Amino acid sequence: MIKLIVFDFDDTIINNDKVDYQSFKIPFKQLGISAPSSNEIKSLRRKGLLAKEIAFNYLIKTKKTALIEEFLFLRKKFLQSKKSISFFYLKKNIKQLFNQLNRKKIRCVVCSARDNKKFIMIFLKKNKILKYF
Repeated sequence: MIKLIVFDFDDTIINNDKVDYQSFKIPFKQLGISAPSSNEIKSLRRKGLLAKEIAFNYLIKTKKTALIEEFLFLRKKFLQSKKSISFFYLKKNIKQLFNQLNRKKIRCVVCSARDNKKFIMIFLKKNKILKYF
């Protein structure tokens, strides 16, 4: 009998597409560079590229590779800010899944590579799913 399920926050409970795109768009805009399109980023992510690799390859095209560290700093700052929370969305049918698990008395735990536990708690509360964890 299953007693506990551990869920990863990023890309399991939430859909990362919009926040991932904004985490490129906003820092690049602050650096005065137009960002790659959402589709370009999704395509590179499907190939397994990390944000640093995507940004560096894009900066090579714009001949501004010296800005990579500043980009990464601005990206991290955005992702840790309250501004980013508005770009997070629950995956389709996730609330129904949690309701079913709750009815079966299966406990849920959320984990994440994110540093900011408070951020995750705010998101879970805002989306009325905190009670399941």
